[in-house]
Amino acid sequence: MNRLVLFLALCASPAAAHQAASGWAYPPSCCSQNDCREFPGERMKETPRGYLFPSGLVLPYADDRIKPSPDGKFHICQNRLRVICLFVPPRGV
Repeated sequence: MNRLVLFLALCASPAAAHQAASGWAYPPSCCSQNDCREFPGERMKETPRGYLFPSGLVLPYADDRIKPSPDGKFHICQNRLRVICLFVPPRGV
């Protein structure tokens, strides 16, 4: 029984669930184990008002949900209702 509990605890480890493909860890404050992923940069537009998603949503540049991307790629953490965090490469890249 103890081995089963240990196995389940290791499988549920947030470190693995919060890991970007390039190896950096999504902050737990942005993620609930499965809602972060890389976002195709060609689908994100920089506008005078902020980052424009294909859905029409605009996140203003000053929004505190916007974070610098450790690997220079766009990543998004979201649930069905809202964007939790958006990781962005340096502007204009």
